[in-house]
Amino acid sequence: MTNFERLADSYLDSVLRYINHADPAMVTKVNSAFTAIMDRLPKETQMTLVPSIRRQIEICGVQNISILHSIEKEEGNTAQFLFKKKCQIISMFKAAQGVQAIVNQVQAAIMHGSVGIRIDSAFTLKYVLEFSEAASIKKEIIKICGALIRVVNDKFPQELKVQIFLALKIIQEKYGDSAKAMAAQLQTTFLKALGDNQTNVHTQKVVMENMLLLIKGLPRIDPIVKELYALIDGAKIDGQQKEIVSECLALVIKLKGKQITSAMSEQISTQLQDQLQNPQCLNDIVLANCGVALGYLAGYAADATS
Repeated sequence: MTNFERLADSYLDSVLRYINHADPAMVTKVNSAFTAIMDRLPKETQMTLVPSIRRQIEICGVQNISILHSIEKEEGNTAQFLFKKKCQIISMFKAAQGVQAIVNQVQAAIMHGSVGIRIDSAFTLKYVLEFSEAASIKKEIIKICGALIRVVNDKFPQELKVQIFLALKIIQEKYGDSAKAMAAQLQTTFLKALGDNQTNVHTQKVVMENMLLLIKGLPRIDPIVKELYALIDGAKIDGQQKEIVSECLALVIKLKGKQITSAMSEQISTQLQDQLQNPQCLNDIVLANCGVALGYLAGYAADATS
């Protein structure tokens, strides 16, 4: 390891402390210096500097970082960080060049780094999405979204996956138009996560929130409704996970019931009625959610015939 590699973290800290400087000329110099430092380093060393990037963004833009209550921590909820923004936009992210410089490094790290580096990368991407001008990050959305989908569909800890799903949620909330081309991949990813018995309940809730955002722009939701019901009826996931999936089904029908074809509506209605009459191993919460879903279906069916 060269002296430059050993000191790279210190060099980067000295540069990135000015990422939110008020003078645009200074921010341009920060961008140039950041690129110059990274270009002198091997790829594997570049990835190890992502925690420094995350740290400096938090120093400049994030206030009151806190972990959820210790009881929730025991339930696997430690990865959900809550924070307030010191500013709406970080100066370096007002320009496309600044966004691109950071995204290029962090994207590589989230795809090829250690688990710890990938977690820092997920946090950093969330911050970039939160603190960027929409016009500056627009061209990076597909690239970010693709990298997140690729990683979250692999076998990684929930601590990483929940941060990726939170980043995808930001993309859908703030940059949905730029991510339209990824709708099919997002749909597959969310359904896969909901049907994964390794997905904890906290992560499932974030996935459900993502799904409800996604369906707003989908013309057809029959495949989603069919798959959600299959998860409730099948044995892939347990009772607590089925509570989230059945809630998701009810909310999907509530929000987009008019887009369900009459054939699918009749099929799901019959299946839900059978489930309520012969509950088998489903708990009361799942059955209640199924009843709500059936009620929404009935309401749309009545509107269609009136």
